[in-house]
Amino acid sequence: MLQEIVLSVDCLNYLSKKYREYDFNSEGHLFMQRVQEDILCFDEKRLLDEKIETRILELNDEVLLRLWTGIIDFINQKRYSISSSIKSTEALEGNVCNNSKDGIWVKPGLTIDRKSILKKKYGNNRVNPISEKNYLHPTKKDFLLVDGLNFLLKKNDNFPIAKYIKACAADTENILIQDGYLVRDLPKNNLIKILKNVPSDATVKIRTLTDNARNNFMPVADDGHSVFELEDEIKSKCPQGQIDFETFDRKSQLHDRFIITDKWKISLGRGLDSYKNAKILAEHHFFLNAI
Repeated sequence: MLQEIVLSVDCLNYLSKKYREYDFNSEGHLFMQRVQEDILCFDEKRLLDEKIETRILELNDEVLLRLWTGIIDFINQKRYSISSSIKSTEALEGNVCNNSKDGIWVKPGLTIDRKSILKKKYGNNRVNPISEKNYLHPTKKDFLLVDGLNFLLKKNDNFPIAKYIKACAADTENILIQDGYLVRDLPKNNLIKILKNVPSDATVKIRTLTDNARNNFMPVADDGHSVFELEDEIKSKCPQGQIDFETFDRKSQLHDRFIITDKWKISLGRGLDSYKNAKILAEHHFFLNAI
C-alpha cells in the first residue's frame, strides 16, 4: 500500500485478457484494486503516458479504454525527471523505476532470468521487477506492503523483516514496540536499528518485561541483563526526543510481540530476537496489517 510502482505497458495486454468490466472478482479487477492502493510513477514529459495510450489504441479494447481513462485521474501519481533522449518503452520504464522510492516494476510474464537482466541493466539495488501474479499474490521473496500479509517463516529462511519494519516506520509520528525480551544483544541491536530509521520527532513507546518477570522460571536465577541499562543505552544511542519505557511484572501481560506505527501493525511471533539481518533464526509467523 502506497508504494511507488511502475506498471509495464505490457500490463495493458494482461488487463485486456483478465479484466471483466462487471466481474468484481475477476483477476484483472483485483489487480486494479491493488494498483489503486499504490502510487503510479511516470516521467514528467509524459512519454510513458504516450506509450500507454498508444498500446490501448493498438489493442482496440473499448473496455480497457474506459477503465484507464476513468481511473487514471483518481490514482495516486508521482512523476520523475528523466532524459528526453530515452525512447524505448523498456528504457522509459526502467529509468522511471530507478528514480522511484520503492523501485517496484510490475511486468507480466516475468521470468527469473529476465528479472536478473533487468536488475543489472537498470540498477541492482534500485529496481525490483515483479510479475503480475506476484504483485497480486506476494511471496516471501517479494517486498510489498500489502494489508493482510501472512507468512510462515522457517529457520534459515531469507526474509527482509528489517526492510519491512523500516518501510512501515519511515514516516510515522508514533511507534509502539512490544517485546518482553529486549535486553539481550541481538534484540537490543535490532531495536536500535529500528529506532534509527524512525523520524527524529516521533514519539516512541517501548513495552517490555521487568527483570524479575523476565527471569521468572529461567534455568538460572538471573540472565545478567538489566532493563534499566537497556533504557539508558537506547536513549543515548537513538535520536528520538521522546522515548518512553513501560515495564510489566507478569509475562501474561506481554504475550504478543509486535510493532505498531501510524499505518501498520507488524506481528512478530518470536519478537526481535527471531532474525539477524535477513536471516530467520527461529520459526514463526509474520503478519502485516494496515491500521
